[in-house]
Order: sequence, then C-alpha cells, then structure tokens
Amino acid sequence: MSATETSIANSALAKLGADRIIGLSDDTREARLLSEQFPKIRDDLLRAHPWNFAIKRVSLAALTTTPPFGFNLEYQVPSDCLRVLNVDSNGILWEREGNKILTDSPSLGIRYVSKVTTPGSFDSCFCEVLACLLASDICFAVTQSTSLKESLDKQARQKLREARSFDGQEGGPTRTYAKEWLNSRY
Repeated sequence: MSATETSIANSALAKLGADRIIGLSDDTREARLLSEQFPKIRDDLLRAHPWNFAIKRVSLAALTTTPPFGFNLEYQVPSDCLRVLNVDSNGILWEREGNKILTDSPSLGIRYVSKVTTPGSFDSCFCEVLACLLASDICFAVTQSTSLKESLDKQARQKLREARSFDGQEGGPTRTYAKEWLNSRY
C-alpha cells in the first residue's frame, strides 16, 4: 500500500499511544499539530540526506541578469530545490546565493534534492523515520511525557541511521579521480 500523509501521521500517533485521525484536516488537537509540523519536518528530513527518491538532475539556462561582481553568470535554482548536491561545471568555481547559482561556466547542470510532497513517492524507511520524528516533535504537547519524548528521539536517530545506510547502499560508488582531488587544493 502506498503511503499517505494520514498513514504517516497515524503511525506517529500510534507511537504516542494516541487516537488515530481520519485526515490532517480533522478538528482535533493532534491533527492540527501534525498538519502544522508535517511539512516542516518532511522538508528538514529531505534536506538532511541525499535520498535516492528525491534526487533530480537538470540543465539550467543562464539568466539575462548578471551578478554585480565576482562571477559573470547566474542561474536560477529550481523552485523545488531543497539542497544542491553538485554542479557539473567542468571544475569552474560556483556559489549558491539565495535562489541563484553564480559561476563563470557558460553551461550548468546540477544534481539536487527536490522537495517531494507526494508521500507515495517516499521510500518506506523514510516514511518510518518521518513518523518517528513527527511523534517525537509533538510528543510533549500530546502526552506531557519527557521520558517518552527521549525514547522517541532515540528511536528516530536509530531509524535515521538505518534508513541512510539502506539508501546509501543503492547505486555504485562515486569515483574521485586524483586530478580532481589535487585540483581541489587550489
């Protein structure tokens, strides 16, 4: 079965021993808390690791505007970009400033972590970590238990380690050539 915001929220509530909800728009305290925290925690978790399901590649077109100094060209970062992972600029320097990438490269391709908002696209381990983080975040507001919050924090850290490990095992190793390594010193 494909994950939904409600199924992830209910998993978080189960960890708290709280009643399930029908949807994040329910008129309950728990639903309001989860509705408020879900997008923030989801985006923080997406940004914290280059999850395979959230990585995108795109070639960008240079903007007609140019930076005032330092670089000759600027490129608009995609609106769904949470974190730029790397830039294919043939070794040319680049910097991200706000929603722009500044560089002297006449062409620019980037790999980035995208803001995935459809839970059906999430990896199952990601869903479990998200549920743990949601439970931990709203724990005290729902249960007033600091010991349960500490236990959920510990569980979330463990689940995150596992999820990152599984996610990192998909795909081949990244090659680093000596020339790139030596050039990075300069």
